[in-house]
Amino acid sequence: MGKLYDTIRQIDAVIARKNLPVFKTKGLIAIHVGFSLALVEEATPDDEAKIDALRRVARQVLGEPIP
Repeated sequence: MGKLYDTIRQIDAVIARKNLPVFKTKGLIAIHVGFSLALVEEATPDDEAKIDALRRVARQVLGEPIP
């Protein structure tokens, strides 16, 4: 557990580093992946399909890969 949560924290770091609008950027990602990023907690069960989709969409929106 925690990979999904960690992926979102990595996305947060990229958003902060690039000084992007947080709510707009995370909202755009959430619309494309189909779930709210704000509702994911550290104890949220990992779902590999969600993680893969999140990384793919984040790369498109942010312009860089999320490891």
